[in-house]
Amino acid sequence: MATIHEILTEERRTISRRSLPDLAPGASASHLVARPKRGRKNATKAAAKSTRTSKLGGFLKPADVMARLKATPVKPHHAFWLVTFVLVLVWPMLVLATLFVGFWMVVLGAAIFGLEWMKGLRSKAFATLPEIWALSRDLPPLTLRREADPDPFEHLPDPFERISPEPQ
Repeated sequence: MATIHEILTEERRTISRRSLPDLAPGASASHLVARPKRGRKNATKAAAKSTRTSKLGGFLKPADVMARLKATPVKPHHAFWLVTFVLVLVWPMLVLATLFVGFWMVVLGAAIFGLEWMKGLRSKAFATLPEIWALSRDLPPLTLRREADPDPFEHLPDPFERISPEPQ
């Protein structure tokens, strides 16, 4: 059984090699060099990395998690996301109601006061934010319809004008 398996495996390998196109047709294979084998040091690193990622038990040890949390520097945006997470957990309806009311305030503001007024309000709001909190200043313009792009073939002659309805 083992011999038959080896023969079939070798046959499959040769068939699959023949089915692939040459990388450089017409070039001789004499200049191709085999890839060097990994050294012992690289092979052990790769093996250790694969076993480390496959074992999740060591990843979730409480001591490791606490050590990683202590080593992570705390920044202001971390506090913002922590407060947001706690609010969603404690008062989810308050968060949903706030988002719902905020959405409708923006929609009604745009409907009542117009888009130009909303753009001015947005620029004033961005001006009051500290530079760290500032969002990208290159926001797309608030337009309802996209303007048509210029036709790139406008200056070229029409290729169908050469076609005549009568045979020549």
